[in-house]
Amino acid sequence: MKSIAPIHAPRVAEQDVLSKTDYFVDVQLWPLMKTLDARRWLDNFSEAEKDYAIHLLNGFMYFSPALMDELFISAIQSLSSSFYQEGGSFLTFQSSWRQFIDSVIVTYVTGETPNPSDSGFAFARRARQLVGISEDRIVTPDDAVRLLLGQATPIIFVDDFVGSGEQFVKTWQRSVSVAGTTSSFERIAQIRGADFYYCPLLCTGYGHDRINRECPTVIVNPAHLLSDRYSALNPDSIIWPEHLRSTATDFLRSASLRAGIQDTNGGSNDWRGFHKLGLSVALGNSVPDASLPIFYWEKNGYRLDCSRAMAFLLNSIRFLRPQGEIVSIIPAGSPSSQKDEKAWALLHLLFREETVGVNGHKVFTGCFPRTRIIHLTPRKAMRVRPIRNESAGTGNALTSTVCFYRGKIPMYRVPDQKPQFAIPLVHSTSLRSSKVVLGEFFASATSTTSVGGPILLLPRVGQPKRSKLVLYRARQKVALSDCVFGLKSEKSTLLKLHDSMQKNWLKIENLYTGTGAKYIASAQVAGFVRSLGFTVQPANGYPRSHSLARAINRTSETMFSRDELLVIKRESQRLAKGALKNGSQSQSA
Repeated sequence: MKSIAPIHAPRVAEQDVLSKTDYFVDVQLWPLMKTLDARRWLDNFSEAEKDYAIHLLNGFMYFSPALMDELFISAIQSLSSSFYQEGGSFLTFQSSWRQFIDSVIVTYVTGETPNPSDSGFAFARRARQLVGISEDRIVTPDDAVRLLLGQATPIIFVDDFVGSGEQFVKTWQRSVSVAGTTSSFERIAQIRGADFYYCPLLCTGYGHDRINRECPTVIVNPAHLLSDRYSALNPDSIIWPEHLRSTATDFLRSASLRAGIQDTNGGSNDWRGFHKLGLSVALGNSVPDASLPIFYWEKNGYRLDCSRAMAFLLNSIRFLRPQGEIVSIIPAGSPSSQKDEKAWALLHLLFREETVGVNGHKVFTGCFPRTRIIHLTPRKAMRVRPIRNESAGTGNALTSTVCFYRGKIPMYRVPDQKPQFAIPLVHSTSLRSSKVVLGEFFASATSTTSVGGPILLLPRVGQPKRSKLVLYRARQKVALSDCVFGLKSEKSTLLKLHDSMQKNWLKIENLYTGTGAKYIASAQVAGFVRSLGFTVQPANGYPRSHSLARAINRTSETMFSRDELLVIKRESQRLAKGALKNGSQSQSA
């Protein structure tokens, strides 16, 4: 039989690809350009690289949350084919499938160090919302092992993406403490057996083969299986047309290294992706680490989201001569706005701010805003200190570090009935009389990020009182409502911080603003803690954006990374040039 040559990508023009991406935005297959900006991403490349970048963009696959839901349903429901018997009645088939759904346990895949931010954690909830699996059948991997020891019941692992298969193998082999001994999914499969299914949305051929090899009793059933040809590094990749195929890898290497993406031999942030898988895939709000970092790399640019007024003010800085000054009229609520807090933090790194006037709502004809008049003068060029290597174990840190938590659970989502797998929820009303009152509210442990003591808690919203600044010392983990902030560190550090904040409570109280319920912004809390001599870091680091543009669009508010500070430093030095020049002229005179 005559062999058939593999199909390769066609040659496409830039306008064709951009028309396609615009159409995807119009029909909501892709998010708004603010989130995923194809044109801005292409601007990162030189003319010599543009043809490669266009075809790489053409091969980029984005799965919206709605598509992910459909893939999830497909992955689960396709298991029903194994219950069909040729010649059997439909009622028998339907009854067998219903019995399976009613008895199955759904769990998720975790990283090497289990964390509620692992992608499978959110997918466990989809089983209840989309497939109708009872909430009491959706459990953590540890609880699933314990349930299996008591009863052999089918298990479905859910996840969004399988790249190398490493996370699943770790979950499969991880030992769990059970009644004075340990067990694991792998051990249970060897000793007594059970039906195990793994239903990710997307799975690479590499990951599929590895799981089949190391976890042979697991049936891997993805909605889509990605062959090796989906890798941009594969000699027969479906991404590259014939005229780019031989030099595509050279382009990826040179463009990535220029952007600061290193060669870590397939490790974290390798220019080829984790395990050198070289994919071009994004799902919802994240990019798998097996995808090429050049799609999401954010360290050589600077962008932040803010109100239109602050965007106009910040963009005007580029037209300012060195040592130039700005007088601006801004909305009165902007300095305390959560949306603008990172913009203000950036502004205060570059300028000294002075309020020179306040306007009431009757000043401007035809509209009724309350505004402030501010005067901005450049600061001296900022210095960025070298990073202290604390892992070496020599010397003491100059300051104590606290991790900043902001609660994520809105109270309207708190269930009326206590969930089967419940965790205490701390609301602002739970902070009273210098204590944390537990037992009034609960959240589902399978869908909530939790934190244990010691942690210093204070309300984000509500009437500020000294008695609501509470040091929670218990190790029992709790969830935080979106009306509560947390500051976590070692007990000795938190005792010092608690004492300092108590002594300065009146200053903190004055930071709460609002015409209705008073509130305080994250930036103000973090800034005040820094003013007391402590270093503040976001609890969960900087989440990766799936933005195609290499631009910084963090959700960690005022906690600037070192790369961001270096960009700010360059702009600060530009603004200070005039002062240095004037100073040298006066000395020579």
